[in-house]
Amino acid sequence: MAIRIVGIGLFLFSCISASSQSVGEAVRYSMLNYTNSARSGGAGNAFSALGAELSTASTNPAGIAEFRKSEFVFSLDYLNRDTESRFFTSNPTTNTKTLFSINQIAAVFVRRPLSSSWQTFNFAIGMNTTGVYHQDFSWSGNSQGSIVERFTELADGLALSQLDNFEAGLAYDVQLLYDFEDDDIYESDFTDFNSTDDKAQTVNRSGSQREVFLSVAANKDNKLSIGATIGFPIVRYEETKVYTETDQSDLIPFFINMEFVEFLETTGVGLNGKIGVIYKVNSSLRIGASVHTPSILFLRDVFTTDLRHSLQTDQFQDLESLSPENNFSYRLSTPMRAILGAGYLIRSGALRGFISAEAEYVAYNNNKFNLTAQSDDPGDLDFENQLNGFVKEDLTSAINIRIGAEFGYSALRVRAGYQQIGDPYNIGSDDIGPIYSVGLGLRGNTNYIDVAYQIQDVNRQYSPYLLSNTTRQPFVQNSISDNNIIVTAGFKF
Repeated sequence: MAIRIVGIGLFLFSCISASSQSVGEAVRYSMLNYTNSARSGGAGNAFSALGAELSTASTNPAGIAEFRKSEFVFSLDYLNRDTESRFFTSNPTTNTKTLFSINQIAAVFVRRPLSSSWQTFNFAIGMNTTGVYHQDFSWSGNSQGSIVERFTELADGLALSQLDNFEAGLAYDVQLLYDFEDDDIYESDFTDFNSTDDKAQTVNRSGSQREVFLSVAANKDNKLSIGATIGFPIVRYEETKVYTETDQSDLIPFFINMEFVEFLETTGVGLNGKIGVIYKVNSSLRIGASVHTPSILFLRDVFTTDLRHSLQTDQFQDLESLSPENNFSYRLSTPMRAILGAGYLIRSGALRGFISAEAEYVAYNNNKFNLTAQSDDPGDLDFENQLNGFVKEDLTSAINIRIGAEFGYSALRVRAGYQQIGDPYNIGSDDIGPIYSVGLGLRGNTNYIDVAYQIQDVNRQYSPYLLSNTTRQPFVQNSISDNNIIVTAGFKF
């Protein structure tokens, strides 16, 4: 129980921050990206009213009913993510992280029902990618304040035996904190220190969220399509942060430098459901709608920290303290989603194509953590209620807009798309730029190949630690530029 309470406490300490781990975690696993195939990605993922695209198993499963032949699809993705980090007025640093991965693998099996009014009764199975978390960034510069002040705030008012084993306790072990008067009020070499010191940090992130799905869908009278999906999200996220402070100007007595390393690994699986319809108003106009249940994610965190302090008193000392490995399991319920879209088919001589648009509503503040599934301790429940309170306060609802078009002549297809993702934060902390996409395809009778290119720019503010006095708290502005290439091969049978 003690280890579990410490783990939940760390969640809450992080949650108090503007870039809180727990609130950020809720956003990470509920802010989904439906780019799976090159066709879908090239046309802005706006297929909810159109179908005949296996990506719709994760958006509007009624689209599975629009297939007239069985099909196997395989998509590869190349992501190039550049992050430019600027710390106050320091020169920016740029880091690049690339990823080559399988984005989608899926198949649909078409069946013709015996009833003449039902055109198809189709079954689909596969895997779609709904989130990619790969990112590297680093920053450095000089400013007032120190992470030691955070350790002091976490320690003040607590007896030595009550200090946590992940931040404040480690700081005491390596002599970054002292309690000279034995009054549970802690001092440090940074007490009343108003000059600046040199700070730097590297952050390495990796992982993804993928959804294994089973879908069934049917088309009646070539007028109405209905479908349902059972989804099984699979989550993997890993983050390593290395933070350093150095007194290069020799202004802080005894202190030379310190290094604080944080490691977090999150893994888990989940369950959700989706239902959807597509209605053909006439031969050209189609309307689609779908509703997604919350995803219930069963998550497990492994968290460790490592603190090193080099100091010079009457002799040089290099002290280090390691935290225990903290393991704790919990649940996260992500919000329901609703998608409404329309598509218009174009036929003019040998020219074929479509224009489509859709809107998706997500109430991010309906994310809910369950940290007490295996505990009846009132203290655990208090932590859980406070954490969910921060989620309600910091997050809001958002609308995601997706628009796409495709035009074909003979075997050639040309596509373009636009997506605007709504900011999930109530304060508006993110500047999320639109996703622009273009695509090409070649379609044969039994096989096809598609390629798409997407670009997006996002600005996010990041803080490596929090202080009650925010004027001494470091802020880093991250400008993220994504360049994405998707290649899809499909085979009809």
